[in-house]
Amino acid sequence: MSARRQIRYWNDCDAAAERSGGYQRIDDSLNAVWDVLCNNPYQLPQIQSDWYNARYVLTKPSGDAPALVWVVTIDSNGDVQIEHVEEAEDY
Repeated sequence: MSARRQIRYWNDCDAAAERSGGYQRIDDSLNAVWDVLCNNPYQLPQIQSDWYNARYVLTKPSGDAPALVWVVTIDSNGDVQIEHVEEAEDY
């Protein structure tokens, strides 16, 4: 039996979420991709550079929440860290 993957909000994500209206306003936008984060986050598009390797989720506007870009990293044990969120200006 394998251990269940943990999904965590990184501490720095709190300030970014507040700039977008707080978690209560934007959390619903992750509902559509929660299954991917839990089961196969490796299928998300990558952001790569020499210093940073992350993946991202672009969510559609939902209710009061605008389109958002969520940046995540995947730990070596498979756990997902939600590191940053911001409005997707080019949506």
